[in-house]
Amino acid sequence: MASTFEVGDNFAVNTKFGNVEGVDFYVTCCNKTLHTINEEFKCEWGTKFVASEQVVTNKYYKKWGNSYGTYVLLKDFHH
Repeated sequence: MASTFEVGDNFAVNTKFGNVEGVDFYVTCCNKTLHTINEEFKCEWGTKFVASEQVVTNKYYKKWGNSYGTYVLLKDFHH
């Protein structure tokens, strides 16, 4: 499925029950399409990636205001 994303596409990702943010899902914006990682690293959220894995790089939206369906793109936030 990740191979079908294009830069600028928005999509939702399910979360784990009881996550720190207290949300049911994350809304993300693809800012780099499917690509292969060249070296191992650990992301800002603690997920470890190994060389040769394929990933999609995203920016995240944050819940905004009191409306259930209102979000704002975190442009200056880490991927």
